[in-house]
Amino acid sequence: MLLSVQQCLVAPKPIKASSRSLSRLRFGGIDNTLKPGRLDWMLSKKPYRVSPRRFAEVVDEYKKNRFDVVPVAVVRAIEKETGQRRDIVVAREDNKNERYVLYALEPQYLYLQDLGDMELSWDEKNPLYLSHINTELGNKKFYGLGTLLHQIAVERSFESGLHGQVTLNSAAKALAFHYKCGFSAGFRNAPDALMNAELERRIRIAEDKKRLDPSLSEAVNTEDLGQHRMVLRAPQIEEWKRIICQSPILLKCPEEIIGPVSTARKLDTSV
Repeated sequence: MLLSVQQCLVAPKPIKASSRSLSRLRFGGIDNTLKPGRLDWMLSKKPYRVSPRRFAEVVDEYKKNRFDVVPVAVVRAIEKETGQRRDIVVAREDNKNERYVLYALEPQYLYLQDLGDMELSWDEKNPLYLSHINTELGNKKFYGLGTLLHQIAVERSFESGLHGQVTLNSAAKALAFHYKCGFSAGFRNAPDALMNAELERRIRIAEDKKRLDPSLSEAVNTEDLGQHRMVLRAPQIEEWKRIICQSPILLKCPEEIIGPVSTARKLDTSV
């Protein structure tokens, strides 16, 4: 059953902590106090899937205009300039790897604008490897496109029987964003605690500056940290399961594929 817009945008209420050790909740190793945190903010900006009827209308519109694109999903994303939600098409265009591309139809000129893309690959060492992701153009116009592609990767991991496990090699400038989306530096059984702590420190500084001056950018400078391997760990996979059950993108019946979702947010002690 599809969720309403309100259901998709409202994050679950945080649990009450009974001690200092539980007074902070984590997503991607990031501390969230018991007020709306980073994950809740991300959920408020994340695109949500349209109804089956609207999906059929968009597919017919693309066929009518002879666009060589086959949508696998249509989502509604917030346009930064107007604050309004617009249809974004998710298309799968496989070549060597499994590739997803985001398109927006510019109705005034009837052309498709490429907003970003992502590639997924499988091998023996990396069951699901996010080999490429780029939403630089789309980020100038819309909120939440990078988060959307991360969710598609996690959904495909569950759908392939990999239990939500995803790995990637992050460029230096993208470290903070991947961290906010639940990835932590290091390998699955060997987290890089020092790097994760440094990312946390820099993100906190940027957030504090943003609270004092809302006109400042939310970007976090990590260019000097270099490339790093990043993975999703069990507590963050649980958070993604909750998000997917609230507002799936590709999965039709997510509960049947990803299994039961923990009712409480788990504390990530690996960072």
